[in-house]
Amino acid sequence: MKQRYMLKTKRRGIFLVLFLMMTLPMVAQNAGEYFEEGGLKYRILDATKQTISVEPQTDFSKYDPAAGDNHPAYDNQLSGTLDFTNPVFHGGKQWTVTEIGERALQRENITEVILPDGITKIGHKAFFQTKSLQKINFPKSLKAIEQQAFRGSGLTEVNIPGATAIGNAAFLSCTDMKTLTIPKVTFLGTMCFRHCSQLKTVTVPVSANIGKKLDASLADYKLLFDLPKDKKSSINYENNSGNVAFGDCYNLTEAILQDGITTVPEAMFCFCGDLKDITIPASVKSVQDEAFRRCLSLTSMNIPGVESIGNNAFLQCWNLRGDLILSNKVKEIKDFAFDHTGFSGIKWEGTDGCKIGNSVFHNCPLLEYVDLHTLKAPAVNNKTLTRHDPKTQANFANGLLSRTIVYLPQGVDFAFEDGEDVNFVKSDGTCAKLSVQDGADFEFPIKFTAKEAVYNKWAVDAERLDADQSKIRDAVWDSFWDADDSKTYDFGDFFFFEDGEDGEIMPLIEYRDFSGIKDGKNCFTMLLPYKVQLPKGFRAYELHLKDNYATPLQGESDYTQYYLFQSVDDGSVLEANKPYLLRIVDGQEHSSEEFVATDVKIAASGSTVKVNDDGNEVTETTPTSAFHNVYSGTLKPQGYKAVEPNQEFLFMGGTERLNNELAANLNTWLLNTDSKGIDVWRPVNGGTATAAPFRGYIQPKNNATSNAKHFVVLMENETTGIDDLQQDKVQNGAQRIYTLDGRYVGTSFDTLPNGIYVIKGKKIVK
Repeated sequence: MKQRYMLKTKRRGIFLVLFLMMTLPMVAQNAGEYFEEGGLKYRILDATKQTISVEPQTDFSKYDPAAGDNHPAYDNQLSGTLDFTNPVFHGGKQWTVTEIGERALQRENITEVILPDGITKIGHKAFFQTKSLQKINFPKSLKAIEQQAFRGSGLTEVNIPGATAIGNAAFLSCTDMKTLTIPKVTFLGTMCFRHCSQLKTVTVPVSANIGKKLDASLADYKLLFDLPKDKKSSINYENNSGNVAFGDCYNLTEAILQDGITTVPEAMFCFCGDLKDITIPASVKSVQDEAFRRCLSLTSMNIPGVESIGNNAFLQCWNLRGDLILSNKVKEIKDFAFDHTGFSGIKWEGTDGCKIGNSVFHNCPLLEYVDLHTLKAPAVNNKTLTRHDPKTQANFANGLLSRTIVYLPQGVDFAFEDGEDVNFVKSDGTCAKLSVQDGADFEFPIKFTAKEAVYNKWAVDAERLDADQSKIRDAVWDSFWDADDSKTYDFGDFFFFEDGEDGEIMPLIEYRDFSGIKDGKNCFTMLLPYKVQLPKGFRAYELHLKDNYATPLQGESDYTQYYLFQSVDDGSVLEANKPYLLRIVDGQEHSSEEFVATDVKIAASGSTVKVNDDGNEVTETTPTSAFHNVYSGTLKPQGYKAVEPNQEFLFMGGTERLNNELAANLNTWLLNTDSKGIDVWRPVNGGTATAAPFRGYIQPKNNATSNAKHFVVLMENETTGIDDLQQDKVQNGAQRIYTLDGRYVGTSFDTLPNGIYVIKGKKIVK
C-alpha cells in the first residue's frame, strides 16, 4: 500500500510541474534564440556568458538585398538616444550587449548610440542609411565593423581607438563626417571612408596593414564583398587594406601615411580634388594603380623610397607642375602613370633593370622634355615608337605631343612609324629632325646634334572639361553612390589634340606666318636655338648702343640713352640663342618654314641659369628623394652681352615664355604696334602681357635698377630702311605728334622741346 501511495504522489508532482510550465510564459535561454525587452529585439549569443546582440524587428529574409535596403529596422519607431551600457534583464537573468547585429537599426530616427565596453562587433548594415545618427562611441574592445555598417549615416565625428578591422564601405557616403581618428585600426576595407566629402585631414596608421589581405583570423566577420569589374579598364580592384579607402573625399586637403607603411594602395586617394599636402614615408616602395587619380589640387609630391609606380597612378593630376625627378631607386613605371599631368620636364635617373610601360606620358601638353638617357636596356613593350597612332598604343611614347623632346634610353634599337622620328634624341646624341614650335616652351637639358632643324608653329586644338568631366566622381561605381554632392573644377583648356582631319600632325606642317607684314613697314623679333642662314627677302638687325645724351631727348630726364638697330649682311648666318629684329624687304609672303637648317648643334639649356617669378636666380639643391617634383623656374633670357661699359639695356630672348609677373620683374620691353600701326617698344606692367618663346625683347643689364628709366630705339638711316630719320622737316597743317613710346603730345611742333618725335609714321628730329 505504501508503494502505491508514493507512486501516486510522484505522478501528481510531475503533473503539477507540467501544468506550471504550460501556464508560465516561455523564456529564451539558448544561443540563437530571440527575445524582446524594452521595445528592442535581441538574440542570445552565449547563454553561459549571458551575451546578446541587438537585432532588427523587420524580417529582412523576405526581401532581396536591394529591396531590404529600403526598409527601416523598426518601422521608424526608434528615435533619440539608445544607451546599451545598461544590462538587459530577461528571464531572471542580466544580459550584456556585445554585438550590434545585421541591419539592426538601419534607417531609424536615432541621433546617438552609446555602446558598452566589451562590444566586439557592429554588423553588416547595422546603421545603414541612418541619416539622423550623429554620434556613436567605439569602445577599444571592438574587433570588427562589418561592411556598409554606417553607410550613408549622419555621423559627424568618428574616433575608433582600438585594434578594429573596418569592412568594405563601412562609412561610405558619410557626407557629414568632419573628423576621423583611427590610430590602431587593423584593416581598412575597400571604400571604407569613400565619399566622406566633408573630411579635411586623415592619418593612416601602420597598424592598418595597408596593401595586405584580410587576416585569416577575421574570416568569420562579414567584412568583404565582391567588387565591381570595369570592363573598359585594365584595373580590377582587389580587397586589400586601403584600396579606395578615401576615394571621392573631395574636401580632403591633408593626408599622412605613418612610417612603416610600404605602399599607397589602389585608388586610395582617387578623386580627392582638394588634396594638397600628402606625407609619404621612406618605407613606401610602391604607388599602386590609380592611387592619386584626379587629385587635381596636388602641386608637389615627395616619395623618398618608391620603386614602382602603377597604372594611372597620377592620372589627371593636372596641377603637378615643374620638373619631376625620378632617382635610380625607381625600377618600374606602368601604363598611363603620368597621363595628363602638368609637368614641364621629367628626368628618370635609372640605370639597369628598369621597366617602362605604355603611354606613360600621354596627353601632357606642358611637357618640354623626357630624359631617359641614363636607362640601360630597359624592358619596353614595343620598340617601334609612335606618338599619334591610337591603334598602336603599346609603346611608351604614345600620346606624347610632338613638341616634347625625348632623350631615349641606351641599349634599345628603337624604330619609328612613318613621320614619327621627330624630336627623339638617340643615345648617340643625334636627332633626325628637330621641330621647335612657335608658341610652345622648349628646354634642352642635354646637348645634341640635329640632322635637320625646322621652325614650326604649335597648332593644337584645345578643349575644356565638359559638365560631367569637370566633376570629381568615379562614375564606374555608381551603384555605390548614395548622394551626389560632386565638386566641379575648372582648369581651363584641359585636353589637347594635334591630329588634323586627315590624320596629319598639325604642328609639323604649320608655320609662323609673316604675310601680314610683307610690306616691310613693321618688324618682328626672333630667337632660334640653332644657327640658320638668313633666307632671301629678310633683313636682320642687332641692337647697339648709339650714344648718350648730355641734353635729354624730348625734354625729359628719363631719356638719356638711345640705341640703334643695325642690320647684318643679307644672307648672314644668324647665331643660335641670339635674338634678332627682322623685317621683310622684298614685298613677298614668307613664313618660318624658310628657317630650316641641317647638321646643327643644339646647346644644353641646362647650363643656363633659371630664375623664379620674382626675377631672382633659382637656388639649386641636390635631390635625395626617389620621386619629387620641383618648380625649377624659367630659363633666364639669353642674348647679347654689353659691349659698352655704360650700356644699360640689352637685346634678349629665350625658348621659354616669361609670364607676366616675371616679365614685369625683369623690366621687359616688348615690340608692339600702336593704333596707327607704328612699331613701338612698351614695358610689361601688370596685366596679361607675356614674353613669348622664340622672341626678342629689351631688358636692363643684369636686371639692375637703371638710371635710364626709358630709352630711345632707332632704326639705322638707310635708303631701304623702315624709318627715315628727318631733320626739322617743315610740317604743313596740324599733325598729331607722338613720342617714341607712343604718347600723344599735341599738334604744335614748334612748341615742343628738342627731341625725336613720330609724325605720320616718320621719325623727326628737332
